[in-house]
Amino acid sequence: NGHRLPNKLIVVGDRTALAAAFPIGIDAEGFSSFAESKESQRFEGRLRRMLGEGQQIIGVDRLDYSKGIPDRFRAFECLLEHYPENRGKVSLMQIAPLSRSELDAYSDLRSEAEELAGHINGIYAGLDWTPVRIMTRGFTRRALSGIYRASRIALVTPLRDGMNLVAKEYVAAQNPDDPGVLVLSKFPGAATQLT
Repeated sequence: NGHRLPNKLIVVGDRTALAAAFPIGIDAEGFSSFAESKESQRFEGRLRRMLGEGQQIIGVDRLDYSKGIPDRFRAFECLLEHYPENRGKVSLMQIAPLSRSELDAYSDLRSEAEELAGHINGIYAGLDWTPVRIMTRGFTRRALSGIYRASRIALVTPLRDGMNLVAKEYVAAQNPDDPGVLVLSKFPGAATQLT
C-alpha cells in the first residue's frame, strides 16, 4: 500500500506518481484543418445542396443505450408536434455506428431507434423532406468535419457518458465566420470543459 503526499502525489513502493484528472481531448487545430480538406468540402456541399433552405441537426454517437438516442428522437418529435413551423425546415441526422451489435440489448436498441425514426417520418415526412435520417455506418474524420460544418446544430445529449469528443470535434470543425450551435447536456465529461 502507498501513502499520499501533498500536491496530489502518491508514493507506492519506490515510485511516486501524480494522481489527477487528465481529460482526453482532440487536436483541435488538426481537426479544424480537416474541414478545409476536399473530402470535407464535398460532404458539406452535398448536404447543403440537399438541405436547400432547411437546417440540419446532427447527432453522432455509437449505438449504445447510454447515448439516449431514442430520447433524442422523441424530443425531436415533440419539436415537430408543438412547433409545426419547423416541419419541412429542420431535419435530424443521427449517425450511430453499431456498438456490440451481437448483444440482444443493442439489437433491441437499434430496432427501437429505427422504429422511432420510421414513426416520425411516417407522420411528418413530405415528398421533399425527411425529418429523421439514421445511419449505422461510420464516416472518416474528414467526412465528419464536413457533416458538422453543414449542420447548424449538434446534439450531444447522452444519458451518461465519458468525455464525449463529438462536442469538441463539432466546435473545432465550425466556420469561425458562421458557426453552428452546440447543444450539450450536463452528462458528458466535456460539459465541464465547454461550459
